[in-house]
Amino acid sequence: MHINLKDALRLKTVLLDLFAPGLDIANFVPRGFAAIQQLVPGEFITYSRAKPGRPDLCEVVFSTTERLPSAPLCAFARLKTRYPLWDYRIGEQGGRPIFRRDYFTEREFRDCAMHAEVYRPMGLKNHAALPLAEEQDGTAIFFSIERSGRSDFTERDRAVLARLQPPLAAARLLARERARVGTLREEHLAHLGLTARETEVFFWMIEGKRNLEIAQILNLALSTVKDHVRAIFLKLGMENRLTAIRFGLEQARRAEADELAQSAPLHRFRANALSPAAPASNGHR
Repeated sequence: MHINLKDALRLKTVLLDLFAPGLDIANFVPRGFAAIQQLVPGEFITYSRAKPGRPDLCEVVFSTTERLPSAPLCAFARLKTRYPLWDYRIGEQGGRPIFRRDYFTEREFRDCAMHAEVYRPMGLKNHAALPLAEEQDGTAIFFSIERSGRSDFTERDRAVLARLQPPLAAARLLARERARVGTLREEHLAHLGLTARETEVFFWMIEGKRNLEIAQILNLALSTVKDHVRAIFLKLGMENRLTAIRFGLEQARRAEADELAQSAPLHRFRANALSPAAPASNGHR
């Protein structure tokens, strides 16, 4: 799907905010809400974990701070497994952004129980879903956009959401991986075959700093930092900044785990440290 130049520039700005320094598991969802609202706005946006076919296994975070009526929300949980649009079987749906009109005409939507018990009481008229991931047990992770008086979602909206989808999924993984690493230190990266300066630059890349910020921190020319970044990509076999950062976080997590194992008060056994046992004495020489 193609997007126009104006949308491409807006998307670039949105992604800079999404991946700004400090991205973590606590602020990923609010940053995701902000990214979507800037590109394809709605009355409110939700972030959900839901198990297809299980109305009892559905967790939803709302972008709105207003208190929502409980009756329609309870009705949604009860009704959602009746309709493929809301049961979110990501693999079966191809993983693409989906709209209400992909499943219902306007008339069919008005005649269904979901409209009568959920959408109409809440003053909503349209729905879009942006899948992020499907876990091994089938649990779907996704954002949804709910609209009231706004116009229907367009194919332009779908194209923009499709472009936003991979970065959002990557930001979620990055936030989760950062949460798994305790305190990142340069020593965690010392075994990667980088020079001392490249290791410093890589450390600050993983911390979420941009090239200009790294140049200021290390008192280097911006062009020098860019050269180091290119060298890091080449040596690590990485195509871009995001994959390099994720690789670095995984290496740091492993190094930290090794440190914890070494410091733990555990009984240790090394076969090569043992000498052959002396024959048992029977009291005779």
